[in-house]
Amino acid sequence: MSEPSSGERSGESPSGYRTYLNRWTLLSIATFFYWLAIQSLRPYVPLHLADLGATEAMVGIAIAAHPFLSLFLAIPAGRFIDLRGLRRFMTISLAAMAAVGGLYATVRVVNGLVVVQALDGLAELGSWVSIQALITRVPGKTMRRAHLGLFSILWALGVAAGPTAGAFIYSYVGFLGVGLFYSACALVALATVSLVPHRDGGSAGLDKAPEASQGVKRALGKVVGLGRNPGVSITLAATFVMLWANSLRTSFYPLFLEREGVPVTTIGYLVSLAGVTLLIIRFFLPSLLRRYRSVTILLLGTAASVVALVATPALVSPQALLWAAAGLFGVGFGLNSPITIDMLAHYTEADDRGLVMGMRVASNRLAQVIQPLLFGAVAGALGMTAGFLAAGVVMGGALVWASIKSRQYVAG
Repeated sequence: MSEPSSGERSGESPSGYRTYLNRWTLLSIATFFYWLAIQSLRPYVPLHLADLGATEAMVGIAIAAHPFLSLFLAIPAGRFIDLRGLRRFMTISLAAMAAVGGLYATVRVVNGLVVVQALDGLAELGSWVSIQALITRVPGKTMRRAHLGLFSILWALGVAAGPTAGAFIYSYVGFLGVGLFYSACALVALATVSLVPHRDGGSAGLDKAPEASQGVKRALGKVVGLGRNPGVSITLAATFVMLWANSLRTSFYPLFLEREGVPVTTIGYLVSLAGVTLLIIRFFLPSLLRRYRSVTILLLGTAASVVALVATPALVSPQALLWAAAGLFGVGFGLNSPITIDMLAHYTEADDRGLVMGMRVASNRLAQVIQPLLFGAVAGALGMTAGFLAAGVVMGGALVWASIKSRQYVAG
């Protein structure tokens, strides 16, 4: 684990609102705009593809294209940040997101959107790995946890507001407007995060050049070593399950509801409701963590989200059940994300934070690649209800494995 700051060693720590009267707060604001951009766009890509005449299988391919390249590059990107610094990497990535938003606004053919999806996956990968690595570098454990709480809340606000904003723009302007809004949010995030006080060490890259020259073998050894840690492995399994579920929620879930006659604006509200309950539960998270083990909260919350999502085909009527399930999904999602980031920060050294966040994103991307391909294939052959059931089998199996592994876990 990282060394405590000088303030922490002397027993000093900021308190109350004064904790946030510094430029580290700008990172949380940038995170809000990052997630506002993503959540305003992602649920409506499948609807746009369907409008362009794509089949379920083709929608699945297009959705899988988004995380496909970043699946292989997430860990190298994290290691690059550790060795060479993250500020330039983050700047380029957020600028790339803004550029890709323009492509979403202008490309009007299915195959072209598949390419745009792949490019966007790379841009979002670089941005999110950098942002996650940066939040773990807030100086001092007390200050870090305080800012992680704010980071989680503004992350949740972006997740909550994005789908409603996207639904409004999609309904009244069209997908062109959604793409331009995505670009604008990415540019605001870029401008905000550029003011965060972290500076990469000027000699870090030179000091670690011998390690970098040894290349893949050393990095793979670190990945294996981190993966053997029970806390890390449980965290990666839980984030795999949650991102599988969230990928389904922002792809075939809206498409299924639209085909069941649910209006697009209502779909946007349902997706946003999950963001609202995600935000609410995060206010109670510190209290929950004082009473229960983090791994217990993590696994139970993730399981609740899985059940709420997989049951969707049985909840369309009466519609009140859909709203209840959407709220329950948000509760589990809200518990999962901040706990996984904090656990990974706790179980890794400061110099490995970029790598372990890259591992986290790789786990996420693996789920996001397999989910739409599996769901699209099953839905095309047996119907969308069968696709939800197949997703439940995969996610349930991963959670059972994580529960067994949790017996080796020792809470910090």
